[in-house]
Amino acid sequence: METRTTKSPGLEDIPYLFHHILSLLPVKEAACTCVLSKSWLHAWSTIPKLRFNQSIMLLKQLDDYINLIDRTLLRYFEHNIPVVSFDLKIIIKDQESASLVEKMIEQWIRGLAPKRCFNELCITYTDECWRIIKFTLPDEIFSGVNLTTISVTVEHGYHNAVEMCRNPVINCVSLQVLELLHVNTSEEVLNKLLSTCTLLKKIKLYLNNKLKTTIKVKNLHFLRELEIRSLDKSVILEIDDVPSLCLFTYTTFPRWSNPQPFNMTSLGGVTDLCIGGVTMYDAYFDMINSKFPNLECLTLRTWFTGEKRWDITCVSLNRLDLILWQHTEAHQQIYAPKLLLFGYKGFIIPKLSFPNIVPKQINLKLLLNGPVDHLFFLKMREALSLSSGFDIEISYWSSDIVVPLNIDIDNLRRKVPYPATNVRQLLVEIDFEERMGEYLQFIDTFFSICHPNYERVYRDKPSKDINSYKQMVKWMIEKKMPEVIDVWIKDPHTGKWEDQTNVWRSSPENLVSWYAISFQLNWCSR
Repeated sequence: METRTTKSPGLEDIPYLFHHILSLLPVKEAACTCVLSKSWLHAWSTIPKLRFNQSIMLLKQLDDYINLIDRTLLRYFEHNIPVVSFDLKIIIKDQESASLVEKMIEQWIRGLAPKRCFNELCITYTDECWRIIKFTLPDEIFSGVNLTTISVTVEHGYHNAVEMCRNPVINCVSLQVLELLHVNTSEEVLNKLLSTCTLLKKIKLYLNNKLKTTIKVKNLHFLRELEIRSLDKSVILEIDDVPSLCLFTYTTFPRWSNPQPFNMTSLGGVTDLCIGGVTMYDAYFDMINSKFPNLECLTLRTWFTGEKRWDITCVSLNRLDLILWQHTEAHQQIYAPKLLLFGYKGFIIPKLSFPNIVPKQINLKLLLNGPVDHLFFLKMREALSLSSGFDIEISYWSSDIVVPLNIDIDNLRRKVPYPATNVRQLLVEIDFEERMGEYLQFIDTFFSICHPNYERVYRDKPSKDINSYKQMVKWMIEKKMPEVIDVWIKDPHTGKWEDQTNVWRSSPENLVSWYAISFQLNWCSR
């Protein structure tokens, strides 16, 4: 009897597996796989998800970048290679380059739109010079029948004039994800798009228009996420018949008094609610409690409130975040028996009370916009008694702020005999080496009221001042703090922790530039 041997399928017999692996890798790493074998070379040259990122490619000229995309698409079209996704990131430096890009993108989309397999289109424009550049999206951007995702992002978009075409061809009846970030769109075109694409699951709109606009989000039975951000308060939202909506975000440019531009009655199924730029009153909180029986996460951002006391009641709430851009103290009383995490960001230390159950974790982010004194630290110590776990982040609103050096630390320590041990991490932002002494004084005073087990110093740009780096490390080790048992410092480049308790070693030159330095502290009080 003849025995037949059957060869088990190998990777070479599963081309889609290659394509899936390549789609998960960054562009550079994915391109490097082509040298592994002929199979990988073939997979790289036929990958159905095309990603072009000008910022990471070794092409300095826009013409070279455009020619690369043009040649790639031409080869795909000529050999009938399927294109499922087209992801383009492109840098526009002036109006001349904008006109060129506008013409080429129109040509590329005209070639891709008729393809039945084409279902994802993502375009990101970046303006390096922050200039006002006029750019119009092609008429065919919504013409693909099988498109499921359309995302157009304009970085630095507050200053740009990227326009949607006036009469787009809207055939994308299969669309599920729509993202238009800083794209100027007329009310007529936007509402026509929302009424045509009834299968939408996610809508994300960042509006630059400063004219009165009414957005109609209606009869979208599959819609789960809706995010609207506007530069002006003139936007009106008409939301109705969205039974699957779970996540709703509305934020506008903060003003002293912004009315609510939507009706909460149609949002009863929402579990995650984020509202910003709208003035809060007691009646507003009563409405949140009554209209959202399933609410689990709530975020409120506001400039000003006319109330001295906030009463927030929500029996289903798990997470609450308050961002208050105000200088007057208001008492927040929170009735939320299921609350696990509370977050606060603002200029002053909040006055909080939790009559039912205190959340296990509280995150405080404070922006210092004036000198601090011993009362600041006493209030902070009082706040630390509210929960068993804290994360604290402190930054300066302006680099002109001076932290006073005349705080009587000994007097403060007499008033606070037992530093809190429930602070998991303390993050402090500094961006001026010449005030390192003020920073060290501030940290020393902070250690009088709490003993964090993790400290991180960060800044918005890297430092190359080795003296500041050494001074900080040396201070953490040699400062007379008998409470500290161990000090570990985290290398900002390798991420490795090194024990610096007994031996202080200066950092090599190549480790000087850093965005953040992390200290892990072991206290005898823990």
